[in-house]
Amino acid sequence: MASGELDFGVITTPAHPPGVGLRRVSLVEAPVGICVRDDDPLAGSDGVHWRDIDARPIVTMRSGTVLWELLHRNVAHPDVVVEATAARTVRVMVGQGAGLGIIARLDTTADVTGLVWIPLRDAPPLALCLTERRDSRPSRAALVVRQLIRARADEMVV
Repeated sequence: MASGELDFGVITTPAHPPGVGLRRVSLVEAPVGICVRDDDPLAGSDGVHWRDIDARPIVTMRSGTVLWELLHRNVAHPDVVVEATAARTVRVMVGQGAGLGIIARLDTTADVTGLVWIPLRDAPPLALCLTERRDSRPSRAALVVRQLIRARADEMVV
């Protein structure tokens, strides 16, 4: 975005401030939790804590993501078996029995069935934001898309 190749992006809000010349507009916060197969012993839980998962195989987002950093801040030596580049991949791998997944409660895919999402009671919510250049002059089409994203962001949290 800083180079001007993109008009804007929707990202998980990192802990550090935006880069020089960029600004962030908060969109929505979603609770963080785990997803497990519906036959997993944790599937009936109404909530878990980080200590409940530290001995389990974990599917998480790749290094450098907010969720990866959150996991590694809260679990000393997580047994990470898969690092994914997308939440859908986390769900697919959990569905295949690779481990439990660390994800936010966002409606990003409905085609992976047989999973249960359980809140991590001691995890802060995941914040999504729209990031853009401060001096951006987006096209009319980009303005329409940005407006639609801002108007419908709340619908992503399930």
